[in-house]
Amino acid sequence: MASLMQRMGFLKSTVLSCINGDVTSKSFYSDLRKRREENRYQLEMLNRLVRKKRPDLIAKYCSAVLARRPAPKFRRQLNIARTTLEQS
Repeated sequence: MASLMQRMGFLKSTVLSCINGDVTSKSFYSDLRKRREENRYQLEMLNRLVRKKRPDLIAKYCSAVLARRPAPKFRRQLNIARTTLEQS
């Protein structure tokens, strides 16, 4: 998670805020929520859902990502998840 925060540009400011005692739970969690928009985080989340074989959650997650941006891998996994759900 630290490498993702560093890549997003808020690791240093978050750590300094923690050291100085300036961080609030609202600001900390706001920064953490930003990671949800990162492609790397989204791919890691999708891969985790695929490994756990959760077609219901895969379909919901892929739909949410596709509503924000075009993403062929998410479209492919959404189609696979829908097919799996229809067969069950």
